[in-house]
Amino acid sequence: MTATARTTAETALDRVPAHRATIGCVIVACDVAESIAGVLDSLFRQTRVPDVIHVVVSNTSDATVEIASRHAGRRDVVTARGRQVTEVFVHDIGQKPEAGALDYGCTLVEGYDYLLGIDGDTVVGERATENLESEAMSDTQTLSMFFKLIRHGGGCDI
Repeated sequence: MTATARTTAETALDRVPAHRATIGCVIVACDVAESIAGVLDSLFRQTRVPDVIHVVVSNTSDATVEIASRHAGRRDVVTARGRQVTEVFVHDIGQKPEAGALDYGCTLVEGYDYLLGIDGDTVVGERATENLESEAMSDTQTLSMFFKLIRHGGGCDI
């Protein structure tokens, strides 16, 4: 192989994107009509947008389902990392224990590399998903699923 051919081949390899992990987000929501729009908006503002977002609503007596449903569907988001796509689904599972909602949500993201779990009243910092992905991918002990549940009050940058 000539030096020019080798340089061209190396340049082509440099342009091949590195593996991008897939991230499924599950939002467990119960009576969070006042906060769910802000939670979803914070996910749309991430530097690394989750590939899919499932809002799992249970035991709710307010307008959580209606408000979350306004955000349902495909979203094209432009960030410093370029164009990213996510899709939002809203699931009303009725009267179930909160753990049941989380279990249900976990089944929805089977096959994704990582699961990001968020409470329905937690607004996350704009680099949270990017930082969690970076942490998970650099950890050689990480198994097939990475689970990080950001609890209420954990909306700071991670």
